[in-house]
Amino acid sequence: MASEPIQWREPQDFASGDTLLFQRYLESYLPGDGWHIHYTVSQSLPNGAKAVFAFDSTQSTTDPTCHSVNVPNFGAGLTDGDYVLSAQVVNSAGNASLNIAAGERHTIYYGELTFDADLADNQATAPIATFVQSMIPILEAKLQRLESYDLTETDVQRTRFIVEDKNKTYERYWRLLEFRNYELKRERNANTGVDQNYVRPIFAGGW
Repeated sequence: MASEPIQWREPQDFASGDTLLFQRYLESYLPGDGWHIHYTVSQSLPNGAKAVFAFDSTQSTTDPTCHSVNVPNFGAGLTDGDYVLSAQVVNSAGNASLNIAAGERHTIYYGELTFDADLADNQATAPIATFVQSMIPILEAKLQRLESYDLTETDVQRTRFIVEDKNKTYERYWRLLEFRNYELKRERNANTGVDQNYVRPIFAGGW
């Protein structure tokens, strides 16, 4: 069985714990001139970004003009979620003939990285749900409780509070349902590659 072709770009969706394998060709920063790529994975926190781990590229054995990245167990131990993957080309020793100073570095990549749970290894303890998916049943349970109250005119103040709470909850509930429909369209688009809002024209047919 032939092995899968090596990717030529950094990933955007990834299962933590898998092997990160790809190559990069940078015409202005060749490995033969002393350059390597230093990658940093960071997580956004309330007080700023926090670097969680880093790794370096090596010169490719199949194509010496390319930078090779091969990191087993990439992101192992990190929870699934959004991170930032940034990269700098670094020339530690420098190259006098090319007028490259020792330690010279340039940022070449900055992108968001999404870690997906590794379902293949049965490590997920519960179905993965978005925030909207988890909130919809909570609001449905609250609406059932509010609708079950026996509202009488003897306690006008309490009746008014319950009605207001119910109206606000319904408003939030319908907004979440609308957003969930948008999420489903995005999922279908990602899984099928077909834009659900695009209507294909019909030519040379007629009714």
